[in-house]
Amino acid sequence: NVEEIREKLSYLPSSFIDGCFKNSIDIWESCEEYDLAQHTIIPSILLPMSWNYNQAIARTVMSNDFPYIHQMLKSENEYDRYLIYLAFEGMLERQIPEDEWYDTLKRLDIEMCELIGISRAKDAVVSSYFITMHKMINIFWNEAKCFTGCSRGSAAGWILNYLLQITQENPLKQPTEMYHWRFISAERPDYPDVDVDLSSH
Repeated sequence: NVEEIREKLSYLPSSFIDGCFKNSIDIWESCEEYDLAQHTIIPSILLPMSWNYNQAIARTVMSNDFPYIHQMLKSENEYDRYLIYLAFEGMLERQIPEDEWYDTLKRLDIEMCELIGISRAKDAVVSSYFITMHKMINIFWNEAKCFTGCSRGSAAGWILNYLLQITQENPLKQPTEMYHWRFISAERPDYPDVDVDLSSH
């Protein structure tokens, strides 16, 4: 209480203590209520005006074995379509042999199922997160001349992250199974969160 505070601060002038009380009241009265709970905004970048899917890979996904990749390819949202374009390009840049395309695309299809489910649950374009991360990694390597860590945490379990150069280890080539659902899953819809380690110079 006030008297106890005055007693504890009795070594100070009474006028100074009065001023402290007044300042505290002024601060309290100027405070406004606010809520930290805000709708999460997924970062997005400008996309190229046009792009062309690799036709050899596109022909591979024409079968009914990849329904969720098809859904992304036909999406009304250009970020969904561009994400698949980046994934196809990543297969070429990673020099994935043609005899491994099916398994790679099958894993990508499973991940696209999760991504579509999360996007619906969150009413958000989650594809733009991965596109933005891909762009940032390119900036780190090519413009900032930084090294990035090979991978950290559950993000290493997604083939998409590997194809987009966000992580550097192919989850299908590891000695133990890398479960994709540990990263993100439509059963527990949440936003992706990839940790990236950077060199300081």
